[in-house]
Amino acid sequence: MMTSETRKRSVPDVLGALNASSEGPKSILVRVDFNVPMDNNGVITNDSRIRGALPTINAILEAKHNAILISHMGRPKLVQKGLDTEETHEQRKKLSLSPVAQRLET
Repeated sequence: MMTSETRKRSVPDVLGALNASSEGPKSILVRVDFNVPMDNNGVITNDSRIRGALPTINAILEAKHNAILISHMGRPKLVQKGLDTEETHEQRKKLSLSPVAQRLET
């Protein structure tokens, strides 16, 4: 239940409050949806979710803070069962966010 004192804060609101403090740069945890479609070779076929997160990431970096990004890829059903087989290793490889990290670096 929302009270009159609770409101959603935007990125500029948060950055403004952080910049007002004289404690220096902060590390900001950002939950992003980087569950992007990839082909069988791990090549991203649609990067719109990555591009959608860039304004937030760039605003944090331009304000001289650190952006710590967290995300996940898909639902690793075999991994969730706690199995440790060749098949789960393949599933982990297919669900890697390495291609997303490489796209963010460009």
